[in-house]
Amino acid sequence: GFDAIWISPVVENIANGWHGYWAKNFQKINTNFGTLADLQDLVKECHKRGVLVMMDWVSNHVGIVDISQIDTFNSSEYYHPCDSCPSWCSISDYDNMAQVEMCRLSGLLDLNTEHPFVVSKLKSFVASIIKSTGVDALRLDTVPHVNLNYWEDFRSSVNTFMMGEVFDGRAERGAAFQNPLDSLLWYPMYYAIRNVFGSKADASQLDTVLKTSRASYLDTTVLGNFVDNHDNAR
Repeated sequence: GFDAIWISPVVENIANGWHGYWAKNFQKINTNFGTLADLQDLVKECHKRGVLVMMDWVSNHVGIVDISQIDTFNSSEYYHPCDSCPSWCSISDYDNMAQVEMCRLSGLLDLNTEHPFVVSKLKSFVASIIKSTGVDALRLDTVPHVNLNYWEDFRSSVNTFMMGEVFDGRAERGAAFQNPLDSLLWYPMYYAIRNVFGSKADASQLDTVLKTSRASYLDTTVLGNFVDNHDNAR
């Protein structure tokens, strides 16, 4: 009965990046998953059955490796400088948006998404894989870790449905990104569902989140409901 699936990022990863989130080469397919032809066949077979395919995409970072080993983005100028962030470049305060955008998430090399070359290449890479595979939508990883101007530019260049991840239970934090994107994962509702059904919290939390969301988001009807994913246990 499913009419859509969400697949992992498919680009080539550094060693041990079997999951897809530690990019090394945005122009190659992760061999742990198969070949480009395999991906094309998957999309075709899904479409035959009336199933849409949403592909995960990461613009914020690449894997933890020497910069020289990253394809295309092989110079320090393509990354946010470490000296702008405390604690060996890592984010220490998730309410500090300068840190969230400029510093490293879990030590991952943070792409300088204000750099024209980086912006141009990322748009080119994602447009190419959409064209070559026929995927129907994108799930965008780590959205608030990338500046809003980038997503506005990305929106104008990538003509497909986009659902963003804002890993935060506050509706007002995520709502800021719905305008350049189409949809967002509904994290505020996820946390409310988890609290009510997993921890026996008062069910009024669900009503509160719904009211707050309606006041914050442009459109709650397109938000992505979920009860678990690769980051959050059911």
